[in-house]
Amino acid sequence: MKDPMRRRWFALAAATGVILLPAAAQACAVCFSGNGEENRAAFLFTTVFLTALPLVMIGGVVWWFRRRFVQIEREQNEMADARAHLQPIRLRPVA
Repeated sequence: MKDPMRRRWFALAAATGVILLPAAAQACAVCFSGNGEENRAAFLFTTVFLTALPLVMIGGVVWWFRRRFVQIEREQNEMADARAHLQPIRLRPVA
């Protein structure tokens, strides 16, 4: 019975701390210390990079699947053409 009560008290204390001490949540010294043009450019570049990265990765996977699909289809067509040009083997009955 002690364990659930401890969890509740801990959760309550953590929530109270977050509500009463919002400045403590801004622990990243890099994010809030500099407001210069270099920081803005870095944040903009990072935002663009992290936005484009998943899109490029998904696009690469789609491109690879499409290329593989076309390759497999081409191989199947080549095999079907090769089979069409084969002459059937005629066996003679043995007497």
